[in-house]
Amino acid sequence: MQSFIVAGDFNEPSHLDWTVATKDLFDHRGAVVPWDCSVLLEKAGFKDSFRVQYPNPVSHPGFTYPAFNKDVPIDKLVWAPTADDRDRIDYVYYRSKLPLKVVRARIVGPAETVKYAKKQEKDSEDEFLLPKGIWPTDHKALLVTFTF
Repeated sequence: MQSFIVAGDFNEPSHLDWTVATKDLFDHRGAVVPWDCSVLLEKAGFKDSFRVQYPNPVSHPGFTYPAFNKDVPIDKLVWAPTADDRDRIDYVYYRSKLPLKVVRARIVGPAETVKYAKKQEKDSEDEFLLPKGIWPTDHKALLVTFTF
């Protein structure tokens, strides 16, 4: 069997992040949500590489949206300015019968994010690969290293 890697901006949170442990954090307002994309991928045998590396969504929320960008007006970076709309919506999923292991998972982009329409300094244990220049988007990305 071949190995499969599916990666990208899914524009949807993960059921691995909206858990009992996070229901009262990040404006989840008590909700535990079985988000469709992540549940369907898990049922199809795919693993979320970030959650394999960092299973704790409290210490490592892995927020990829919204990314703070000093060169963009803050109102252009948020959907809900009166809420904490940070979420992890960019993923690298994998499925393999071969020995495939996540070695490292880093968030690519600025360590700062946006919370309640204000710049939020890094407030997690997430590991970042920081940009050297201007960050071109309102999303962050993931860089995952695998070994076969």
